[in-house]
Amino acid sequence: MAARLVAVGRDRFFADEFVMLAAEAVAIRLGESINRMDKNFLGDHGHLGLRPILSARHVIAHGYDIIDHEVLWDAYTNDLPPIASAVRRLLDVPEPESATAATLPTS
Repeated sequence: MAARLVAVGRDRFFADEFVMLAAEAVAIRLGESINRMDKNFLGDHGHLGLRPILSARHVIAHGYDIIDHEVLWDAYTNDLPPIASAVRRLLDVPEPESATAATLPTS
């Protein structure tokens, strides 16, 4: 989902309020998924960088008035892809096909 949001491009991400709201919702879902993970798994795999995603979830869910969408964009474009790849390797799940901007409605 995050890759699909990034695929719309930076200009649309910041120009379209619905895309930014979707990005917030995806971050909340990611964080909540991490929150539900086995705590031993999180402790054993701290190198994956999952805890900061959980922290970001709390800020987005409870501090919506202080969300910095530049930080969210940066996380989606730079931080999340290597984390997702590392988790997929750990779970032996293949990488998905590339997301395209056509996967989100244009209007």
